[in-house]
Amino acid sequence: MAGVLRILLVVFCPLVLSESGDDDWYEREVTCTSTLTLVQTNLTCSLNDEPNEEVKLAALCRRSDKMCEKATLGLQDFTFENLFVLVEYNLKVHIGDEVIQKRINLRKIVKIPAPEIKLATYMEDTNSVFIWFEHNHDYITNPVFQMEIWRDKPANKFIRPMLKYRNYSISMDELGGAGVYYTRVRAKPDGYFNGDWSEWSSTASFTIKTNSTVHIAIGCSVFLLVIIILGALLWRMQYLHFCL
Repeated sequence: MAGVLRILLVVFCPLVLSESGDDDWYEREVTCTSTLTLVQTNLTCSLNDEPNEEVKLAALCRRSDKMCEKATLGLQDFTFENLFVLVEYNLKVHIGDEVIQKRINLRKIVKIPAPEIKLATYMEDTNSVFIWFEHNHDYITNPVFQMEIWRDKPANKFIRPMLKYRNYSISMDELGGAGVYYTRVRAKPDGYFNGDWSEWSSTASFTIKTNSTVHIAIGCSVFLLVIIILGALLWRMQYLHFCL
């Protein structure tokens, strides 16, 4: 029996240690994004859920000729500047006695800026909402967009359409009637260049008014105008009477 226990310990202990090591390795994963412009191409990396001060050295080496350069270490991340878009790299990050290695393809991890909403308005003549936004990037000219439209609270998301164009229309009935709505949009590279979603744009708002609300507003305006006219006529009659 004792011999069997020894065999089990010999077999399973290395497996347990190996799994523990894999977990530690996973926790020390590095996330990188590239910033591409016609003037400059940079790579920014950071440790997942760990302070950047753990990094002793980070180097980026070209896979073709093994030429390397060291990263500029910051408080939250570390960066490499003036890279080549079409060159593939190997990243080595030294953390204590460990070395994390990662293959880097700048075209597949592009970080693009958030879109900018230019107009979000309700059009009474068509009973629909029109939203128009802009997005500019030197390389990514046709990203995919995702829009969010919600009512009253951000937690209550109403609709999240995927878009290829920089404008969107939706009817009042599809939204759910009158009220104050909010919208925002983000972008993601798609195709030859790829990457994760951008940050969300600033939030824009629009108000939908029902016909009854419009009629009430018109009625109030007409009533107020009548009161003003009657008041003016009464003042004129009193003035003429005073003069006579």
